[in-house]
Amino acid sequence: MACKELWLEFGTGKNYRLIPAHEIAKSIGPERAAALPAFHAFTGCDTTSSFLGRGKKTAWQAWEQFPEVTSVFKRLSNPDVGVAVVENEMAILEEFTVSLYSKKLETKCVNEARELLFSQGKRSIENLPPTKNALVQHALRSAYQAGITWGQSLNPLPDLPSPSLFGGEKETEESGWNPTWTDLPEASKVCRELIKCSCKKKCGGRCKCTKLQLKCSKLCSCSCK
Repeated sequence: MACKELWLEFGTGKNYRLIPAHEIAKSIGPERAAALPAFHAFTGCDTTSSFLGRGKKTAWQAWEQFPEVTSVFKRLSNPDVGVAVVENEMAILEEFTVSLYSKKLETKCVNEARELLFSQGKRSIENLPPTKNALVQHALRSAYQAGITWGQSLNPLPDLPSPSLFGGEKETEESGWNPTWTDLPEASKVCRELIKCSCKKKCGGRCKCTKLQLKCSKLCSCSCK
């Protein structure tokens, strides 16, 4: 039998109130209501990370302006969601993620968005969109939480596959599960173009760029560039 009414207790004392969840679901419509679990997991919950500086209000506004992601969130909220489903929906998830950071960028790819925002020099690394590789891992964790876990919340014996298939990893058999943030190498170790010097005038023998036989770039403080 379908649940006709669902009330949630919220707050204590003078702030105590009952929230009619069924009325909220009715107001946003059945499609969005079915997509809410994945939206909540993808934009950050207790078990999945959020995008730095992008709260639920910003994410909700981005969702309103990009309704195409609704069907994707709905599929990721399904208990039958698999790795292939997530990978097939990454193009839309990328575009939604880019919209969280800027509505003016002429790109739908997070890697290109990172490059454009970084080159503007107005944002720190932490305030850039994740790489596509990292976003895939994040989407897998979101699908695991929303579809596989929450989607089976009424099942007394839920069928839970290994988190290692959905963006999780263990250092040892005895340790708990940790997020697989990315399988790419650390940028500072492989991307020499990020190296910059702090020379005030012309670079000399103590310059970082000179030591590594690199040309000074726009990131450097010197006049060589």
